[in-house]
Amino acid sequence: MLTYNIAGLPEGISTTTNTPLLAPTLAPYGLVHVQSATVTLGQYNGRTRLFSLSLSTNQGRSIGAGTPTSERYIFTAPTGWHIAGFTGRAGDEIDTLGVIYRKQ
Repeated sequence: MLTYNIAGLPEGISTTTNTPLLAPTLAPYGLVHVQSATVTLGQYNGRTRLFSLSLSTNQGRSIGAGTPTSERYIFTAPTGWHIAGFTGRAGDEIDTLGVIYRKQ
């Protein structure tokens, strides 16, 4: 489950226990931004679904959730921008997912 704060920035990816795993933060070495998102897709009940999502920061760290498949797509923020959030639709599974970029 993806959660968002009021400004549309990702607060984190939560597990089924709603434990936050990633939040925008000011680290001792500077502000951490999400620079890229990698998603993998697969078939489930005859429909294409998002099977995994991993996020990489400008500090070279990453976090992911799900079961990766071979159908992989990488969304990288242009120079001077970062990934600020996501848009999409979901029921029991994620149906659509879009990336929102923001100037740094």
